[in-house]
Amino acid sequence: MRKKDRIITRELFVCEPEIVAYVRDELKFPGLQQAAVLRKTDCNKGVKTVEHWCLLTSASPEKLTPQAFLSSIQKHWQIENGLHHVKDRTMKEDEHVTHSPQQETSLAILRNVTVSILNLLTPPKRRKESRPVEMLRHCFNPLKLLKQLKTL
Repeated sequence: MRKKDRIITRELFVCEPEIVAYVRDELKFPGLQQAAVLRKTDCNKGVKTVEHWCLLTSASPEKLTPQAFLSSIQKHWQIENGLHHVKDRTMKEDEHVTHSPQQETSLAILRNVTVSILNLLTPPKRRKESRPVEMLRHCFNPLKLLKQLKTL
């Protein structure tokens, strides 16, 4: 990935079968088929940071090649950054605690619907304002929001 003065590289190191067997048997991860380490290097305006992630999967090496493994990790983070991060930053999801499973489920559904509607109304490439500002704008003019939703 390259954005102006930023270069991000990801390298995946798949572990040998002996290491996978040790982790599966000795560290009690039944069903484990593969283990890997992801090294993410981020060079942003001359500042370099390196992160290492340990990854485990029950998918066999035949079913999940190293390239597919790396691709699945990137897809996971697209979802994480595109949905969960948005819900936490916009709606402070992690700060709201409930002890009622029904309320928890209802709030999760409402948050997901809200993010989905906002994505339909303003896709990321057309967005000119932050999500919280956009949500407030819609809250102050719900009739306009309903008209916009009718056109979808």
